Amino acid sequence: MNFRQFYKQRLQRYTSPSKVDRALLGLLYRSFPQPCRIIEAGCHTAHLSYKMARIGYSMTILDILDTPLRKAERKFLDSRLPVEAIHSDIMLVDGHWQGLWNSGVVQCYPPEKREILIKKMCSIAHTILLIYPTVEDRHFPRQNKDDTPPGIVGCKEYPVNDIPSIMSEYCHELYHGSIPPKQLGLAYPFEYVIGKPS
Repeated sequence: MNFRQFYKQRLQRYTSPSKVDRALLGLLYRSFPQPCRIIEAGCHTAHLSYKMARIGYSMTILDILDTPLRKAERKFLDSRLPVEAIHSDIMLVDGHWQGLWNSGVVQCYPPEKREILIKKMCSIAHTILLIYPTVEDRHFPRQNKDDTPPGIVGCKEYPVNDIPSIMSEYCHELYHGSIPPKQLGLAYPFEYVIGKPS
């Protein structure tokens, strides 16, 4: 599937949420009580942040790729929803949010760079929610390419078993859980870590 096909499929999820979307939205709503100012790091189409904005969350969307970020921003603005869109690498972002969430980027960082990413995330938000597929699961579809940026379809993905321990170094409260395949409508589970930085 190329980028254009992937993006077209994701656009449909603004109006027709998948089973995965419904499970992740439930987790997001439980993790971030309203009112709350949240940044989605590595937003791509930002379709879940869009749904959060529709019920009153103050959303910032961040992506290293300009084209999907601008398309997402346009979707917010067309619906008269306020949004702050930041085209940047998260490592260059300054500011402070009540919450930061990410789905599907942290597993794309090699272990030697992952701690730097998590430390940065913990420096800009009061509560961090990282959601990622359990890539070690035997049902997880393997990716072979390693020439695309994190978060892009086809990027290389690394084992995730060190994420909770890295988070524990920077957070005084930590909760690690999983979402079972049946709830997601997938063949493999997702894991998540919610942390409150020290």
